Amino acid sequence: MAKPLFAESPKDAIHSCLNAQPEDLLPQLCAPLDPIWQSDQALQQYWVVEQTPASSLGLISAIFQHRFRTLLLPTCTFVGKPGSARRFQSGMRPTMGPNRILHNRRGYITETVFDEDRRIFTEQQYSASSVFTWAPHPAERMASVLNSVERRMQAAHDDHLGYPYNLTCRASAPPILANYLINNLGDPYVGSRYGSEVCDLEREVVAWLMRLWECDNPDDWWGSVGASGTEGNFWALYLAREALPEAVLVHSAEAHYSIPKAARILRIPTIGVSCDADGTILTDVLSVALEGLNRKKGVILALTCGTTVKGAHDDIAGAMIRLQSAGFDAARRFVHVDGALNAMVLPFLDDVPERLRPTFRHGIDSMSTSGHKMIGTPMPCGVLITRRAHVARVANAIAYLRSDDTTLMGSRNGHAVLALWTRLMGHGIEGFRSDVHACLRRASGLATSMRLEGVPVLHNPSSLTVLFPEPDAAIVMRYQLSCVAGQAHAIIMPNVGEEQVQRFLDAYMAWWRHQRVTGGHKSSPSAYMLQGAKLTT
Repeated sequence: MAKPLFAESPKDAIHSCLNAQPEDLLPQLCAPLDPIWQSDQALQQYWVVEQTPASSLGLISAIFQHRFRTLLLPTCTFVGKPGSARRFQSGMRPTMGPNRILHNRRGYITETVFDEDRRIFTEQQYSASSVFTWAPHPAERMASVLNSVERRMQAAHDDHLGYPYNLTCRASAPPILANYLINNLGDPYVGSRYGSEVCDLEREVVAWLMRLWECDNPDDWWGSVGASGTEGNFWALYLAREALPEAVLVHSAEAHYSIPKAARILRIPTIGVSCDADGTILTDVLSVALEGLNRKKGVILALTCGTTVKGAHDDIAGAMIRLQSAGFDAARRFVHVDGALNAMVLPFLDDVPERLRPTFRHGIDSMSTSGHKMIGTPMPCGVLITRRAHVARVANAIAYLRSDDTTLMGSRNGHAVLALWTRLMGHGIEGFRSDVHACLRRASGLATSMRLEGVPVLHNPSSLTVLFPEPDAAIVMRYQLSCVAGQAHAIIMPNVGEEQVQRFLDAYMAWWRHQRVTGGHKSSPSAYMLQGAKLTT
């Protein structure tokens, strides 16, 4: 075994080295090691560092940063006793690198890791003897990185509450299919010359949602799988603009940001309509906005089934009545419903008012949803369904594909189609119905428990979103809460179980009681009437 490196170095010499300018010191330190780094045996060469002071480890780190011009520092394997160096399991091999510090403490090597995303420190102790592999094999580093990513994903999933993602990711497509490039080129109803596609399954996905959203005659409708709900919103507004080139887009103040963003890209003029305290579009204000428009130019109306922050549901039937009363018949209007989350929630509840239901029986023109939200795909994706006449208006034949250009993206992710198909067919109507009822029960329970402690809460009927005053940064970061203007929300998705809800509730209520005692928050609910949201106790 090679001679211990720096183990014999006096502390004053180490400190002297560390106080020197790196550009003066490191070239000299690195020069004697060049033959080792250039050796064919570099991958197998080890050095044991016994009871090494923290400054030595810092110096070793500095050498590697200088030598390799990178923060991807050497892998470290920690062993049980001095002189008994051996490789440990991969799970016990932390990598020195950014936000990762090794230091000696009371005869133990302690690894301190700072998580920038969650803003927390974690520590792990090992024995004082350590083994450094100066040049880890690429495959070994890749395995270490991927294992680290998996642990990070698991930790993030365990406490996630703030965004509407179904993290169960069950019933996914067989892993063997990941070895294939599956690309749904062209129109999903036409296909293309490319053979590795699953357009047939894409049509099944669309047909499943057509039945759920009550398309009376499926032949009159068209649908496709895209990259996200945002893509569905964008393509719907593009189809609307092509149908009514001079129309104005009207949307609520609580609409998802992708709606006004798409309007800016497409250069569609917009009018925002205010909402009530619960986040629902005010139909009386909508009527006023419609009265001021040119009926000959038409109107594009974007409604929301489950708003981003408050989980509110626009009155679809009421909006359609206001359109008709203002003189915008079916030929002079295009109505899109953004149902990213709750278009896969409300259809499974029996007590939802008909005016709020996401259904094509209202006479709307298009509706979109996200696959990675309630459906639960392991990658972002979405589905748009619209009237076939709108798509026919923009379709162009593409000779080299032997297909029609009817989608925003030329190449579309066939693996997303497989994930959607597997979830919809495997979980089924009753599976989603069970999920929705369980989520709604837990959301209601969370809201009720917070109200009993005097917390001002907004929980809309048939919504999985619970809105409350924003807690301290530690709780926000741990549970990845989405926060807007002093408010935060939890969205109770199928992966959020009773234990997780209780953990969050305990942490939140401990903070809330402390704030009440110290005067950090007023007790009056009126203090939380932020952005027009009336939080109730």
